[in-house]
Amino acid sequence: MSPKAAGRTIGLILAAQVALAPLVYLRMLGPVRGSGFLESAAANAPQVRLALLLSLLYGAMTMAVAVVAWPVLRRQSELAALAFFTVTLVGVIALLIDDMGRYELLHLSQQYGAAGSSQELVRALGVAARDSWRMAHFTYETLAHVTIFTFNAVMFRGRLIPRWLAGAGMAGTLLAAGTTSMPLVGLRFVPQAIFPMIVVQLTLIIWLLARGFADRQIARSSELSGD
Repeated sequence: MSPKAAGRTIGLILAAQVALAPLVYLRMLGPVRGSGFLESAAANAPQVRLALLLSLLYGAMTMAVAVVAWPVLRRQSELAALAFFTVTLVGVIALLIDDMGRYELLHLSQQYGAAGSSQELVRALGVAARDSWRMAHFTYETLAHVTIFTFNAVMFRGRLIPRWLAGAGMAGTLLAAGTTSMPLVGLRFVPQAIFPMIVVQLTLIIWLLARGFADRQIARSSELSGD
């Protein structure tokens, strides 16, 4: 696969993720996201289970980006390619842990509905489980932004896309990673801080779909490395 085709393929995968993410994480998983999940999740169990399966598909798409990008990045630097692949893998593992936490919340909601006089005990377990899931969730979100930062960094280094676009991507993801890491240290999550990254990511997708990765810069980098 040529660098241009690889870039366009990654653009398609990222576009599919952008289309899938709001449906899965904002709507379908809504019943297990809020503080009232004990009352709402069990009634929406089929929807939540389907959303968790779609979340696995989302994670597979993320790994697909790393696989498609591997030969292109490897021509630039084996270390850079390995770093991006490793960070992506760690992020996908964190996503699986996040999904396991959501499934546990669904299970507790089902137990809560059948608990009868023991509902207060299940509620106490639910509060603890939700706190644990939130830590796993924001850990995953932070790692996801680190993955995007790494992707932009290797594209910046290899001039695979315009450096202004890769630089904006790095800046946006640093801001996003900063705000998603705040709950891990007891500070408030500020969702508005993610918006710049979203704008840059959409711009990146449009660029990749239209232009792919730059062939000329890759050829030049290969000559310099002696390949």
